[in-house]
Amino acid sequence: MALFDKTAQKNSGEESIFGTVLSVFGLPVNQKIIFSNHKNVYKKKIEKRQRKLIVKISFLKFFLHCEENILLLTTGNSPITFWELLLTFPAFFFLKRALLVFTTKRILHIPTTYGYTYRQTISQIPYADCHKIAVRGRSLILDLKNGERQVVSYVGSTELKKIKQLIHHLPIEEGINPDIAIQSLCPSCSNGLSEDPKICPKCRLKFKEKTKTILGSILLPGGGFFYSRHHIYGVLMGLIETAIMISITLAGLNLKKVFTQNNLYLLIFTAIVFISVKAVNAYHSSRMVDYPLPLKTNFQRRKV
Repeated sequence: MALFDKTAQKNSGEESIFGTVLSVFGLPVNQKIIFSNHKNVYKKKIEKRQRKLIVKISFLKFFLHCEENILLLTTGNSPITFWELLLTFPAFFFLKRALLVFTTKRILHIPTTYGYTYRQTISQIPYADCHKIAVRGRSLILDLKNGERQVVSYVGSTELKKIKQLIHHLPIEEGINPDIAIQSLCPSCSNGLSEDPKICPKCRLKFKEKTKTILGSILLPGGGFFYSRHHIYGVLMGLIETAIMISITLAGLNLKKVFTQNNLYLLIFTAIVFISVKAVNAYHSSRMVDYPLPLKTNFQRRKV
């Protein structure tokens, strides 16, 4: 399967009943690959699922390079740290949803809402920056040339076999390059961004800041999650923090009314719980802006 040989693609397109490149919702897709199973056999069920996912990424036409085609789409969860998994399980199922787009040049990682709606943040992993790509269970393992490993968990089961077959044909070159890293793209002009950017150097689009996320978590119940646009989780955490604050107030009033060791211990315990919840929420909400999130949503998409 010569995915990256134009002559081979043209010839295979002529021999196949499917066209090689098809425009779906304005996006160029390799029809012979994207709508087939791991045995390269066209399946109507697969086409239906892929088209359903393509609807979610119609904006991607602003990010694709010249002659770059989409090979496959799948669902999954963004890479998660050990502490995120430990402190937020199973909440990360809802907060770390993402779409993965395999193109002829790279993997595009698109963090989404629980319903796979675009959150206006996107990052790329060029195949040239990968040392190895493998599938283990329902996880996609990306070993980068800088020695870093990224794990995308709970990859769509429908695409697992297809991905296993596809990765053997991707232009991955072995080697070491300590300077490379997963790069986020500006959602307005598609320019590559530095780590934790405050503003895009080309189009001047401003992004949310981790320090403000942490500050919001400390000062307001659920504030960090509201700042990172996770409103449902913000409401939930806000209610929990408010309930603990009420418990602290009642424990303090009881201690003032009747000073006993039990009342003192209750006040100390509720205070410790409150501080712990605040710390966890501050850490977790700050991770929600690991991928640059625009400060405002009403920006114009354009290539610069």
